[in-house]
Amino acid sequence: MKVLIIQLARLGDNYQVWPVVKSFKRNNPDVELHYLCRSSFRGAITGLDEVDRLWELSSADHVDHVLNCSDEKLTDKMERQIQDLKTEKYDQVVNLTFSPLSSYLTEAISNEDTKVLGYTRHEDGYLDIPDDASALFFGQLGVGKFNRIHITRLFSAVMGVDLLEEDWQVPGSILAKGALRFPNLPENYLAIHIGGSTNNKLLSAKQWSAILDSVHKHNKDLSFVLLGSQKERDLASAITIQNPERLLNLAGDTEVDDLFHIIKHSRLLIAPDSSLVHISSLLNKQCINLSFASVNFWETGPLAQNSYVLWNKSPLHFDTDSAMSAINSILSNEPVQVRHAKVKENSSLEAYELIGYDDRDFEWNLIKAIYLGHEFPILDDLDVYQAFKQLAELTDMAIRDLEMVRSGQFQNMNLEIISNVEKLVETLEKLVPQVRPIIWWFNTEKIRVGPWSDQKVFDRNFDIYTQLRTLLAIYVGTSFTHSQIVEQK
Repeated sequence: MKVLIIQLARLGDNYQVWPVVKSFKRNNPDVELHYLCRSSFRGAITGLDEVDRLWELSSADHVDHVLNCSDEKLTDKMERQIQDLKTEKYDQVVNLTFSPLSSYLTEAISNEDTKVLGYTRHEDGYLDIPDDASALFFGQLGVGKFNRIHITRLFSAVMGVDLLEEDWQVPGSILAKGALRFPNLPENYLAIHIGGSTNNKLLSAKQWSAILDSVHKHNKDLSFVLLGSQKERDLASAITIQNPERLLNLAGDTEVDDLFHIIKHSRLLIAPDSSLVHISSLLNKQCINLSFASVNFWETGPLAQNSYVLWNKSPLHFDTDSAMSAINSILSNEPVQVRHAKVKENSSLEAYELIGYDDRDFEWNLIKAIYLGHEFPILDDLDVYQAFKQLAELTDMAIRDLEMVRSGQFQNMNLEIISNVEKLVETLEKLVPQVRPIIWWFNTEKIRVGPWSDQKVFDRNFDIYTQLRTLLAIYVGTSFTHSQIVEQK
């Protein structure tokens, strides 16, 4: 059996695939496993010995060509790469990029008999979401949404594997490279990643200086090793502390492989949302993740034991005092007094425990009920009840008309009813956040309808509306007491 995994996203996404690859190979030792990534991120596959063959998209231009769906003719080199991959005749292709645009490449590589997981394309060019885990990803993941399943767990769900502790392992060979290049690191230090993939994840030199000065004041024996890319050299040079000999600036001086050794031998890692957070997870090294609203930390935060997430809206709104308090408490093994999220022990679904937050988790519990078979959450909001009720009434009308078409009473569907349902769905999605998980599920299932025969398309749409009505029936019968209604007003 020959399997290809496609991951065309950034460095951190490739590291999050590591445990999944290890688990898949552990469960399927005889599989010939190939891996396709961008050439600029091939370093993230170094040390992943379970991969039998690494393929690269040869330049950023080629990746942009695929991801932007250019109508221009493919370059000869790109065409040859696709043809070479197609000639492999993969039994299975798994697209873990979760970009609708990357699905074009997945479809081009696949043959008629290839089993495809993750986004691909139908024969008419429309998006094809073949598996339920990918449908959850499409409908419920991302910034501003309510999912709390870590992306690594979703990768494993797509590939149908369970992750064990042994799947988070880093080979000694990759650690040895860093040890050879940096044999004289401080004896007791924190690894500090000052970089980030985008500017909305970067703290200023002033903010970092305040944090490190506070930590040094409470931990005189600690040193700090600054990590970052070439573009963060100036930022690193601007960070100062009262005891400068305790500051080792390695920004721009490290290779990707070096980071494993440096992080492993640190007391812990402090980092924004970046690939280093995922390296700390592979090493099971405690991490303090300084996270912002530009990402959903539930999906991309640290997974190492005793790790923390300190969340702020943006670097401009960063609460330096709270961060200093939390970091000093963590280093002293004392309870953290400020708001934070902490990695749960032995959690396979929700990675974090929220402490100090007003946790309104109705939407998340609704996702668990829809996709995972959990109990539906209790509804105690009149506005949400009314939204469900309106949607149920129109869905009943749509189902009635669909049944009349099926019985031959209508020659064609009454598209006005269907259109009204869709307009109401769009309105409710904007006005009532609590109903969005059901709406996003509904919209995703409609997208999953393929270019099939008219009868099969009709039957699938009928099933989707029926399933929608079944979901809504959980709440449409909810009764409110007089006191609840008065309280809502």
